[in-house]
Amino acid sequence: MSAGRLGGQDVAIAVETTTGSPSATDYAAVDVAALTFNAVKPTRASSSGVAESATIPLYNVPSVSTSGAGQVPEVEAPYDVSDDPAIRELGEFGLTFKAEAASGLAFGSTRLKELLGSGLGVVAKPANTTQTVTAAVSATVYEVGAGDIGDANPGDVVAWVGASRMTEFALVESVNVGTNRVTVRPAFSAAPQVGDVVRVCSVAYPEIGSLGATSLAVRYRDRARYVLATGCRPNAIALNFGGDDTRTAELAFTFAPLFKETDVNAVALDPPANLANGIALKRWGEAVYGDTSTGARTVATLRSWSANIALGLDNVGSATTSIVGAADVETVSAQVTVSLTFANFARNTLRDWLRLGSTYTWVLPLQGQEGKGACLIIPAGYVSELPGDTIEDERSYSTVTISAASSPYTSTTGTPTAAAGAYFLLAFAS
Repeated sequence: MSAGRLGGQDVAIAVETTTGSPSATDYAAVDVAALTFNAVKPTRASSSGVAESATIPLYNVPSVSTSGAGQVPEVEAPYDVSDDPAIRELGEFGLTFKAEAASGLAFGSTRLKELLGSGLGVVAKPANTTQTVTAAVSATVYEVGAGDIGDANPGDVVAWVGASRMTEFALVESVNVGTNRVTVRPAFSAAPQVGDVVRVCSVAYPEIGSLGATSLAVRYRDRARYVLATGCRPNAIALNFGGDDTRTAELAFTFAPLFKETDVNAVALDPPANLANGIALKRWGEAVYGDTSTGARTVATLRSWSANIALGLDNVGSATTSIVGAADVETVSAQVTVSLTFANFARNTLRDWLRLGSTYTWVLPLQGQEGKGACLIIPAGYVSELPGDTIEDERSYSTVTISAASSPYTSTTGTPTAAAGAYFLLAFAS
């Protein structure tokens, strides 16, 4: 974060024990004294948005007047201990981060998991959960020892470093504990060889109807302001790409808080900290799509891609419980769309995919250090939008929007994880 007129800033998040952190003794207040705030490192431009778009809900009294003049509105909030209406600011805000790798870390203890877990389900793997290949079988099947076979199950995502030294990702379709073999889709670029290491990833996935103590409190401070937002869950999570070559991945969250207040800051700022292991994820490597029945692998030569996860939120419980206005917030929908811009891709093929309703398993990788990447997987992606070609610098590019259909991978062999059958997965090599 650069030091400008405000001389710096800090942003910290805390996992709430009760959504919105309402005070147990004062229904007109929130209480975050027992929460543990951990500093994070967003970009300055986005973090300042915590204090923006703040509106105070008002009740405009529809009373008549003899003069026809308007009526003074009333703040829509409970009365505080002084018999004055309390203040609750609302308005979305965004935090954008450098997307980071997670290898070598207990994913469940990272700030990355806390942010993703506020809107998505998370299957967190212990640090360095790996399997060692004991027999080369095929590009879609690998064999491991009896002691490793239980580390990967249907719904998991696994990562393997191929001959090009790029990290490749695939979705675990089935596990045979009799033969100690794991079947994945889509295929790797080659059969994993004896002694190769397959890394089992932590994943975030859509969890509809989810409730629980996973909402966040977000604290923003600069030299002048203190902003506290509670009951925060994201209604949008986006993967974009910044940097001069547009390859460095950025992970952006848009939050819809239940409560927000702004005050004067009078304390020292905390130093920023990484979301995960600090290693930037970049758009390198081969994006692939695969046949959902055979797992056959096709390399997609992309000029660029970006993804957006739109989450529908609905307040739960009594609106008079406290100043936060709801007992909880439920995720009622989750939709992912990916914009792909192909380099020299046959438009006729894209048109046929749209015409025939074709679905493919899409794997969009992000590279960190070797084996320390991440990926977005859509098990059954279909063309939902096909705009016209773009002519730029005497070249033609085809852009297409891919959306997620129901996953065809519903195997119950092994012990399926909570993410089994998910229609999209955001995976991090742990």
